[in-house]
Amino acid sequence: MGSLSTSSSALKPWQVITGGICGLVLTIGLARFAYTPLLPALQAQTGLSDAAAGGLAAVNYAGYMSGALAAAWIDDARWRHRLYSAGLWMALLCTALMAVSAWWPAWALWRYLGGLCGATGMLLGSGLVLGWLMRQGRRPELGLHFIGLGLGILVSAVGAWVLQRVWPLWSSQWLALAVLGLVFLCRLGPGARRCRRRWPPPPRKPQRPPRPSAGCGPWPAATLRRAGAL
Repeated sequence: MGSLSTSSSALKPWQVITGGICGLVLTIGLARFAYTPLLPALQAQTGLSDAAAGGLAAVNYAGYMSGALAAAWIDDARWRHRLYSAGLWMALLCTALMAVSAWWPAWALWRYLGGLCGATGMLLGSGLVLGWLMRQGRRPELGLHFIGLGLGILVSAVGAWVLQRVWPLWSSQWLALAVLGLVFLCRLGPGARRCRRRWPPPPRKPQRPPRPSAGCGPWPAATLRRAGAL
């Protein structure tokens, strides 16, 4: 993705699929599921109770569900592109902001926005990839795109396990995961954004030609309607 040539070059399926995988790692792996492996350190060092921790998880699910409902109402391909791009950056921002404060309402806000990011990656991003593959006649390759779900969870889990041994402080772990996500975005994100700009919008549905009126033209049809009204 980072080695894409000029905008006139044709996209390759692996470029689109890799960009989709990267988006899932950012929006699902980091914005949503990094919270789980980092939770023990968060509770031990900040005094976060089990109930408060469960509340943050519920807020994250609420963000995902509200994002899914919003995505169902967005038909414009340009807005889908814009919101997906914003979701990639918001995923990094929410991950980093978790380290700024230990105030529960602020955490709840970042977790809610992280859930929205998960919806953009899972629904909008997958829809964009599926649309491109279908236009290219490569629909069976969509399954490769969903590798990003497992890879994102793996990256967040292994990353948290390593970070706990390098930086024991909970805030440092969140910031380090955000930097890890920035590496993904810097290497794959620019190419993914160029891909999205060059993806053609979904083809419009062909308009059906007007059905021919009864008889030889409009005059016989109008005459029959008037006759029926008599």
